[in-house]
Amino acid sequence: MEEDISDMEYAIELAKHIKNPCIEPATGTPIREFYIRVAERDLGNMDLPAREFLTYIIAKYNKQ
Repeated sequence: MEEDISDMEYAIELAKHIKNPCIEPATGTPIREFYIRVAERDLGNMDLPAREFLTYIIAKYNKQ
């Protein structure tokens, strides 16, 4: 049985990946953009506190 997580827990997990992205093994480049796209896709389904937090994280790291 899969355990449900809150919107904020999900936002925090995405934020961790955005702040410290994994490296694509084939190219050696960070995959931050992938996690930002996932976060942007899911923003509309989150409650307000989680959405505001994740919006801040996206804005902070989107240009790096």
